[in-house]
Amino acid sequence: MPSRQQTGRSWPTTLISLEALPVYALLDALRAAMAGWRPVGRIESGVLILAAVALIGIGIAFLLPKVREAVARHRRELVLLCASIAAAWLLAEAGMAAMSDRVQVRALFHTRGPNIAKTFEPAPGVMPGIDSVGRYTTDVMGIRIPGAPRGDEPYQVLCIGGSSTECVYLDDAKTWPALLMQRLNEVSGAQRVWVGNVGFSGFATLDHLKLLRESPMVRGFECVILQPGINDLYPALAGEIVELHVHISEREDRPMPLWARSHLIQFYHDLRRRVPLGPGVEGRNGLEYEERRAKRRAARIRDEAPALDAAIEGYRERLRAIIEACRARDLDVVFTTQPVLWSDSMSARAKALCWFGWLEDGSYLSFTALRAAMERYNDALTEVCRETDTPCVDLGTLSGREALFYDDCHFNEVGAHEVAGALAAWFMTHRNGT
Repeated sequence: MPSRQQTGRSWPTTLISLEALPVYALLDALRAAMAGWRPVGRIESGVLILAAVALIGIGIAFLLPKVREAVARHRRELVLLCASIAAAWLLAEAGMAAMSDRVQVRALFHTRGPNIAKTFEPAPGVMPGIDSVGRYTTDVMGIRIPGAPRGDEPYQVLCIGGSSTECVYLDDAKTWPALLMQRLNEVSGAQRVWVGNVGFSGFATLDHLKLLRESPMVRGFECVILQPGINDLYPALAGEIVELHVHISEREDRPMPLWARSHLIQFYHDLRRRVPLGPGVEGRNGLEYEERRAKRRAARIRDEAPALDAAIEGYRERLRAIIEACRARDLDVVFTTQPVLWSDSMSARAKALCWFGWLEDGSYLSFTALRAAMERYNDALTEVCRETDTPCVDLGTLSGREALFYDDCHFNEVGAHEVAGALAAWFMTHRNGT
């Protein structure tokens, strides 16, 4: 049994050893908090609470002579226990680090989620021009696969946009990004190009900007193709505020404590945030489209659009920021304008397919006014691209062609071929096929 003199010499060292970890956790959190970090979820808050309780509890306990004597008696056992816990944690961290590049649990921002294998089969007549069951498949990062997995192709392209890019109801191999890849590889005579797709229904330029500024998913791509417009227009018509759909940051350089970067803690966050197929996924058979169309048919139709000047100026600013973000990450960027079904000479059948154009008061905007509003957004895009010397493929010749759309702006199989053809022609002219 150690003497009181030995206990007096050893307990300060033991106290410092036991207090070191909670002190480090709290000081590290303070450093990160001063740079803007805030704890995310219960686990990070729990670590801080546990560290504070341990710091205070251990300090108070060591004021008691009996505690100091007990620690002195079992010092070796305490050291062994702490070493065992540390070794187990390090092994778990190493294992999770080894798995992290191959296993993705949560949906990265702007994706439906990793390793999805789903099928869509539109009900008869709901989506004219889509005549087959559509496979919807994503890879480990959540990128929609264009019929062939990503390999070591020398030129890799990522398509970004809303639902007209995502092409939910089209088969993986029949989306316009997949058809673009097929055409470029046919021209080159080899598998030189791979085109991924992270279009997401409802996402607008603010979401695209976040993706391009923050997401690790963009690494490895040489070029991005963006098709913006429709999802920036409809909030302006409805009097809604343009805001991010998801606020969790994916910046790899964002301020956070070193302990919060633990692979185990991040895996917990991934499990907590996991949302299969992401928010707002469409139904398998698309019958909700009929409900949306019925709402428009029953509503009052107006010819006067709300004031759009401020909204369009905000759109311009976000486009400029997107271009800057791409250049900062050494990405080529190619925009396309947003084609739509709306025109002055729509058939009754085409009108019956539409459901966009809701306004703040519950009425809907006429197709003529919708087309004019969309053209203002497309004009803003082409002007920004001209100012910044950024490529923009004008798809305006597709607008109003009833054979290409199954509703206001979504492409059927023929429409996807037309978009892919226009983009392939641009790449073959301006990038020599790539």
